[in-house]
Amino acid sequence: MVQATPQNYKQAYEQRLEKYSESAGASALFYFSDANSKEEQGLRIEAPEIMKEFVDKVPYGRDPVGTLFYNSIDDILGKTKYNVIYSDSSVPDADACVIVQFFGSTQDKFYAEFVGKDPARTVWWIVDGTQHSGGSWNPLSLVTSTAYVYKRSTESNVTISLNPIGKQVSFDVPSGFDTGKSVSVWGNLSTNNISKLAKGTKSVVNYNNDRIVLYPENGNTNMTAVFIPLETRASDVRALGDMRFTSSDQIALWDELQD
Repeated sequence: MVQATPQNYKQAYEQRLEKYSESAGASALFYFSDANSKEEQGLRIEAPEIMKEFVDKVPYGRDPVGTLFYNSIDDILGKTKYNVIYSDSSVPDADACVIVQFFGSTQDKFYAEFVGKDPARTVWWIVDGTQHSGGSWNPLSLVTSTAYVYKRSTESNVTISLNPIGKQVSFDVPSGFDTGKSVSVWGNLSTNNISKLAKGTKSVVNYNNDRIVLYPENGNTNMTAVFIPLETRASDVRALGDMRFTSSDQIALWDELQD
């Protein structure tokens, strides 16, 4: 039975450290939706050290930082099932963790596990891999650039500048979502294809406290790019302020960097 765990982060980490022979730094993006009373879960894990990514449906959410444990990198390939569990209420929030367990056709025979810190309790749902369609491991292919997000407190326009590659993207915060506060944050913007950032391209914006994700259109899970603040540490979910919204249409416009 898949259920919440009484383990805290330290306990979960140390147990997997003994169980598996290999490990790599990783971050996980979790998604949960119950729109129209129909639950949907999604997950994306990036492990840049071994150039692997796992994708199940929607590639955005919060980002507990952690470690991917495994025995053989050859196991980390193709379609797979997975469980998601989290620290139960007996664990203090400061010590809470989230665990993803990957398996083939047999529950409990895990070939890899992700353990991440989650003091903000961003993951509160269980995924039972035997009841879920699962996802796929793929080679990680990303182009990443240092980026700067800026917004004046008196204006609604947000600009993300990518000086190293000479590009920028701008959008106006939709009515009712602007907090009237400035935003000045350095970070990294990643895309799997730089041609997606061509001048004149328009994007839907998913703005969260801890990331900005851009999509070609609503309902399209093939994201254009994602910005992650450098300030994000140990599931800091407020690096980009208090605004949270998903635009109803393509409000962001890509352009060459303006002087």
